[in-house]
Amino acid sequence: METFGITMDDQMIAAVGDIKSKVASMLKERAENDEFSDPSQVWSAACSYFDYLLDMSDKSFSKIRLHTYFLTSDYYLPYSLGTNKASLLRRWKSLIKNVPSDYIIYEPKGGFGFNFSGDHLVSSDSFRYQKTINSFYRHGLFSLLKDDKKKTILEIGGGYGGFAHHLSKLSSSTTYVILDLPETFLFSAPYLTLHNPEKKIYVYDKDDFDDFIQSDISAFDFVFIPNYKLDQLVNIRFDIVLNVNSMQEMTTPQVREYLDFVQKTCAGTLYSCNQDRLAQNQELSSLQAMLTERFELTEVYTEQRLRNTVKTGLNKVRRIASSIGGSSSPRQYHFYREFFCKPLAKS
Repeated sequence: METFGITMDDQMIAAVGDIKSKVASMLKERAENDEFSDPSQVWSAACSYFDYLLDMSDKSFSKIRLHTYFLTSDYYLPYSLGTNKASLLRRWKSLIKNVPSDYIIYEPKGGFGFNFSGDHLVSSDSFRYQKTINSFYRHGLFSLLKDDKKKTILEIGGGYGGFAHHLSKLSSSTTYVILDLPETFLFSAPYLTLHNPEKKIYVYDKDDFDDFIQSDISAFDFVFIPNYKLDQLVNIRFDIVLNVNSMQEMTTPQVREYLDFVQKTCAGTLYSCNQDRLAQNQELSSLQAMLTERFELTEVYTEQRLRNTVKTGLNKVRRIASSIGGSSSPRQYHFYREFFCKPLAKS
């Protein structure tokens, strides 16, 4: 493995300190908002696991990638030990074989992964991001992102900022807005700041937000807005909205509010890659049903998706047979489904 971590200068260290201070203020402000702003039950416990980041030294954020396993479960040790290297290499080669080299991504410098190609590292996270890049490429979204006009992208639930980093690099010019729980900005805002020191970044601050929202946000490259300020973004038009592995973990009222917002503000395409609901999430009814009510859906059918369709059918048969036989019903599985969604006109 190459040297891990990002080299930080005094300006970067100061930027991280400023982000932490702003996140602390957001958490205090969120306590005064309605229940829509609070994490779902699934996320409440998770957020408490990484609250130590507020007390971590600013300079230690040079190794923020070591902490992102809270959001994706990917961490450095399997790569150090060589665990499942051959399997990931085989799947990686299959994943990129029909993709132009310009659209192949790798773990950024200072990260972790297996070295498959020269100085390039491949991690499980970069593998997942590549799958989404492939879908964007095959659906033609990069023709939109490669033209001269600056585009505005909204990601609802940006994780640690990994996909935002890659997509912004593959686009000619974007303002990339991340709307998320304040806690997660302890990952995404430092990560994107440290990996993109040349970019102009805005992190929500209640003292200047009124001026910011009335200005031209296209002056910024990355924008971080807490979820409880969703209604303040209603006058912005987004060319692409994306949500990956996030709405499946929310409550039904939260998903409904987000989708109503996207239906109003998305001038182009909503991309969703989620389960209908996370198995552990008892606060969500059906994501697909709510998508269908508001959008025209085009599903991405991959080989894995077709296998999942077969598994779903077999599982239904097992549940029916189980109910007839009087035995306990087998567990119901929820598989990931990818949709490109066009907003329906509101009646």
